[in-house]
Amino acid sequence: MVDAALGLAGLKTIQATLSALSLLHLTSHRFPPAASLTGNLEFDYVVIGGGTAGSIVASRLSEDPNVTVAIIEAGGDPPLESVLPGLFTLQPLASYDYNYLAQNNHYTSQNIMKHKPGMTAGMMLGGTSAMSHTFHLRGNPHDFEKWAEVAGDDSWNYDGMLPYFIKSERINDAEILNGPTADLHGTTGNIGLTRQFDNTNNDYIEAFKEIGYDYNPDVNSNNNLGVSYPYHLIFDGTRQDGAESYLSPAKNRDNLYVFKQTTATKIIFDDDKNAVGVQVTAGLFKKATIKATKEVILAAGVVKSPQLLMLSGIGPASHLKTFNIPVLSDLPVGQNLRDRVGLVVPFKMQASSALTPISDPTKFPVPVTVGYKALNESQSYPDFQTLNLVFPHDSSGLLMILSNVVKYENDIVDRIYSNNKGHDLLLVTVSSGHPESTGELLLKSKDPSDTPSISSGHFSNPKDLDQMAEFLLDLSRLVNTTYFKNVGAELVDLNLKECRNIQKNTVEFWKCYAVGMSSTFWQYCGSCSMGSVVDSKLKVNGVRGLRVVDASAMPSLNSGEILAAVIAFAEKAADLIKDDFDS
Repeated sequence: MVDAALGLAGLKTIQATLSALSLLHLTSHRFPPAASLTGNLEFDYVVIGGGTAGSIVASRLSEDPNVTVAIIEAGGDPPLESVLPGLFTLQPLASYDYNYLAQNNHYTSQNIMKHKPGMTAGMMLGGTSAMSHTFHLRGNPHDFEKWAEVAGDDSWNYDGMLPYFIKSERINDAEILNGPTADLHGTTGNIGLTRQFDNTNNDYIEAFKEIGYDYNPDVNSNNNLGVSYPYHLIFDGTRQDGAESYLSPAKNRDNLYVFKQTTATKIIFDDDKNAVGVQVTAGLFKKATIKATKEVILAAGVVKSPQLLMLSGIGPASHLKTFNIPVLSDLPVGQNLRDRVGLVVPFKMQASSALTPISDPTKFPVPVTVGYKALNESQSYPDFQTLNLVFPHDSSGLLMILSNVVKYENDIVDRIYSNNKGHDLLLVTVSSGHPESTGELLLKSKDPSDTPSISSGHFSNPKDLDQMAEFLLDLSRLVNTTYFKNVGAELVDLNLKECRNIQKNTVEFWKCYAVGMSSTFWQYCGSCSMGSVVDSKLKVNGVRGLRVVDASAMPSLNSGEILAAVIAFAEKAADLIKDDFDS
């Protein structure tokens, strides 16, 4: 019997093999070639970070042949396993995963490896979108009203964001395009989207309907409540990440320069606080300055963007002074870190001995539905999201999800997996739609290679934990539905040591469970928030010629998956920049 430890050992062998294959640069033909740090290093726009947002903004700006655009990317091209979306479980902890570790707060995440949430983030073109779980879920109109309120700008509300969702996407789903929500979708955008239907889900959908979920035929419409089939960032069997969808079409533009394996270490300002360039390093010894004549655009991600701002003199003055960093602008950089805390709830389903089919690497590997529910039934927006994954018996994919994606400790993984031996298993991942808890990010030193100190802030606001427990209690009613009873389904008892003296299936039990099983689902934002660090045009307050265009500028999480929002956010950011320089 394979267990978690053996599974992880096998994973390391696979990752080592894939790492060796990456030396062959099998995907390089898909992306722009690497630019050289020699000659005239002056461009109109310099984009720091070639991840999701950086790829999109750089691609859109370089559509104008009269401007020059440079991307500074610390990683290289996405590897082969990134192109095949079904292999996402192989990617965390690989060489191109930053794998930031939040601090152990000795409270939450105590059943996670090292008791520290592992914040996966991609160091390559396409960034985290090149290693995500492929879900493309927009969220609810209510989410963007909150953005508009914080930004003091109605253009960030749902009506302002919808055109960018439509602009970015390309779907050929006949049910959607011939249905009542067709006008909410695009068919010519860069991001190809598909849904994966599977009859295995039918009984589960009926079960969710019994506990109060309506079936929603289009979760990316104006209403995302209910149970539905998610959209995936997959098209023609290929992952639709920022690099594949935006940089590949731009790979032959002679006004786009991509500096790979190149790290930004400091933003340079003139005496009038204008951002005029970026200091970079490549390898151990090569250093250079890349100048920007129009604007420096920061898209280095939720950890690196605030770190680079602080190293450049933009951040909390008292904190910067402890490192003798001259203060250019006293701003609460790193102080609104938002992270979607998540956890899993496993259900042991019917006995099975059928042959398990080999997963198709061009698709999401197992049947899956998405659920959104509000605690108050009269509410028009959800409080919680579930992703409902159905694993056939003895599934190695279950091991991979639990060990390498969610990163639970081996004994927790083994307890869950033992219930998958000879039985199908429903794994429900649960996350809050609008967490109020906030963490923070602070410098450890002036060394750009020194990862900042990260506090996740999970459940720091008691309201989040109270609501999570209430939702989990409601979710547990699945065992009383018709289908679950018919197949003798059981809620898996993980026998968490910290919860053993609490009566099961009570609010207090589920609070304990939520704290102990909490992890992170790779969805972070807010560390350079609109309304405090940047204005509604994404310009950094107190300086000129500098914007932040990635998720760090989003003031709060939405109830969808953050990648969908980042794509639309970056599309809008590109228009903001163009409008400024075209006027």
